[in-house]
Amino acid sequence: MQTADHAYTTPSIAPAMVGGEPRIHDANLAARIGLGSPQVLRDMIRRREAEIGRLGAPCTIGGEHYLNRRQAVFIAMVSGAKNATDIAIEIIDRVREITPH
Repeated sequence: MQTADHAYTTPSIAPAMVGGEPRIHDANLAARIGLGSPQVLRDMIRRREAEIGRLGAPCTIGGEHYLNRRQAVFIAMVSGAKNATDIAIEIIDRVREITPH
């Protein structure tokens, strides 16, 4: 329930450096897309494994996926989220913010 004092906010994309490369944690992307459970996104990643591999080297640690910019944008776009384009733009902008120029 939304109140004037406690408006719900969607978590923002928060890339982290993993192996010297900016990556998006699958749980963060799942929350931003609004999937509820990271497992839903992990299943989507597994179904799209071939395409993900074409977009860069996969990075999985303890069953959790860390997506590069291209992979995260791809998953956002195929997720069916109504705001997929906004999420893709946010991914690009946030990764650019933490990438050394």
